[in-house]
Amino acid sequence: RAYSGEEFERVLIHYYRALHYHYLGDHQGALVECRKANLRLADFAEAYAEAWGEQLGRPIFCGVQVPVPDGVTFGKLPDWVASGMDRGRDGVDMAVELIERYAEAGYRNVYLVPPIFRGGRRDYESAARVLRAFGR
Repeated sequence: RAYSGEEFERVLIHYYRALHYHYLGDHQGALVECRKANLRLADFAEAYAEAWGEQLGRPIFCGVQVPVPDGVTFGKLPDWVASGMDRGRDGVDMAVELIERYAEAGYRNVYLVPPIFRGGRRDYESAARVLRAFGR
């Protein structure tokens, strides 16, 4: 039997496809994949409400990308992150702070994205530093 994947994996495949199109310079293709991911998330929320008899109150997990100067991001950085970057603050420290904020708000699942540089290179050591900050 073929593995159909978990719901979050079926959403993430569109995320990775969007990255692929972005790196190829096909921004329209990237937007199409983002829209497909959004549709999957909407389907999930609808199925959740049907199964549990209530609306999903907040996301199942949150994504946190470790920021780096001149890195690739998936949207506008929050002002506090952009100003921190301008002042030379370490992206790992900011990612740790954001994850701590999510934890204080009750979120227990975070999808960590390592720094991504132009051309697609990732900095997995920075992501490992974030994980070590939480004893992982």
